[in-house]
Amino acid sequence: MRFTTLAATAALAVAPVGLASVAAIGLAAQAQAQASHTVFFALDSSRIDAENMAIVERAAAEFAATGTTAVSIVGHTDTTGSREHNMRLSQRRAESVASALAARGVPADAVTLAWRGQDDLAVPTADNVLEPRNRRAEITIDMPAAAPAPAPAPVAAVPLGVTLGAGPFIGYNLENGDNSWLLGGQIIARYAVTPNVDLTGEGAVFYNTDANDDGWGGRIAAGADYVFNEVSGVRPFVGASGGHMWIDGSGTGGFLGGPRIGVKAGDIEARVQYDFVESRSADEGVISLSVNYNFFTF
Repeated sequence: MRFTTLAATAALAVAPVGLASVAAIGLAAQAQAQASHTVFFALDSSRIDAENMAIVERAAAEFAATGTTAVSIVGHTDTTGSREHNMRLSQRRAESVASALAARGVPADAVTLAWRGQDDLAVPTADNVLEPRNRRAEITIDMPAAAPAPAPAPVAAVPLGVTLGAGPFIGYNLENGDNSWLLGGQIIARYAVTPNVDLTGEGAVFYNTDANDDGWGGRIAAGADYVFNEVSGVRPFVGASGGHMWIDGSGTGGFLGGPRIGVKAGDIEARVQYDFVESRSADEGVISLSVNYNFFTF
């Protein structure tokens, strides 16, 4: 990015204005442009007073802080005096600023000088007009291009659509007087409505062992999950489902529903479910653990 100079253009009263006022206007312009370093001078002088020397010091500090490699200085005058005199005066002003920068660590080979006399007025005037804002030297600094911001880390895409998975199903029937294990397999279909909301349809077939009536049973349900954003490669989820369960060979069971929690990691999904079962107390449900491998997405 190239820093360009900006001469102060605020209106001044017709009465004579001191260098301090002119410098203050110049500083305001700098703040607006964030790139201007303008040094002002007294009439027919190339000496830099203390107030304007502070501007030189800021420019030198900016050079040192940013590693800039090129600085240009252009001297100017107002229209009082002859053109020849003003050309020489603008040269002395540019050289005065260059010397001040060199004394503050800016190397001479980094500085380019130019002088324009009264030919490039910040405030256009007729000949022989006293105008403090035209008595100046402008410092332009070539700044190194800012390094591009690092690209954000890629976010793993969350596939939308239907995913099919299958895996083992282990449950424990908490019915009073008929506690038993449920051992089998499950298949589940997930439909990702959004990256964070899934609808599910699931079916399990299991063998009920250690029950009063050992035998095959099943579970069929539909549900919904809220899936949290990925953390360290894992996406936790919470949800609930409802459906129907046949517990054992006798066909006992009923409608069910309950909450679940789980995690997804790549194509693997694990969850724990508690089903409240129809016609039973809340503590006589079925708790189950299933682990699924998602093998197909469309």
